Amino acid sequence: MKIFTLLAFAGIILLSSFSVSKKNPLTNNEEVVIAISNMNSDDLALIKKKFTFFAGVTYKGFCEDQKVIALRVDRTIVPDNKSITDALLSIKENFKLNFKTATFDELQDLCLDKEKLFTR
Repeated sequence: MKIFTLLAFAGIILLSSFSVSKKNPLTNNEEVVIAISNMNSDDLALIKKKFTFFAGVTYKGFCEDQKVIALRVDRTIVPDNKSITDALLSIKENFKLNFKTATFDELQDLCLDKEKLFTR
């Protein structure tokens, strides 16, 4: 009985570690979804431009009805979200940023305007 309990506990820990990460285990890329509730269409053009030459970050798209942007981040180059936050706040200091735990696939399911959604 003790062995079964230990194996069950180990399995729960193993499963939870896989479900938390949005990283691709082969490349160290991570899908990052950021809600920016006070963004407008002019801001979006500046955001796209900002991430065009941002090492380790690729702009993947925007969902208008959810007011979120999608980025692919190479965590070997950009280990945390601080530089991403700084880059966005350099566009507009009062951006209201909320990093989401959604994947691109989940975002695609939530986005009502499928035609304007990103492509991979």
